[in-house]
Amino acid sequence: MEQQIFIKRILSGAIVLSVLAPLRGGAVEIVINPGAALSANLPALNAFNRAAALWESKFSDPVTVNINADLVSLGNPLTIGQAGSFYLGDDFDLGRGMLIADAADEASNGIVGFLPTAAQFTATLPAEFTLGSDLFFTKANAKALGYDVLVPGGLDAFFFSLFGTTSDAVIQFNTGFSFDYDNSDGVGAGLVDFESVA
Repeated sequence: MEQQIFIKRILSGAIVLSVLAPLRGGAVEIVINPGAALSANLPALNAFNRAAALWESKFSDPVTVNINADLVSLGNPLTIGQAGSFYLGDDFDLGRGMLIADAADEASNGIVGFLPTAAQFTATLPAEFTLGSDLFFTKANAKALGYDVLVPGGLDAFFFSLFGTTSDAVIQFNTGFSFDYDNSDGVGAGLVDFESVA
């Protein structure tokens, strides 16, 4: 599933990374925007929301991640589901600066400070390949790195104005599978644990 949108930064001027520090704190919120089939299947929607709550507990960035989710026929009996993210591209050195600023308050991420600049980076590539000058992030990761404060109204408003969606990702589960939507009492024979997949 290809749900990638590449956007070059349209901002001008220098980034003042120190302004990001006071904006940190809080926790991630995952918002499931259910499609028609998922909305009509309350056990599936509840299982998806339980899975989202578990993922929320794993991250501490103060961002909202919007996921469009649904149950659809994927036409392949071997594909349980598919997912895609929306992407944002930025100049490598500016993106590197955002990564370093985000990692500064986390001792376990100290290695990030050793990322080379674009001028310091070298690579050997096959003849038909070249290096680009951009670094790409998922939209959700860009929000976690602080790109929201660099775009008037935030990335969600920016994406909505261009594409009519605030989605960070799309997840679809194949209706060709038989799912168990409540694993609290075990998973039924021959069924797939929906919550664990989510």
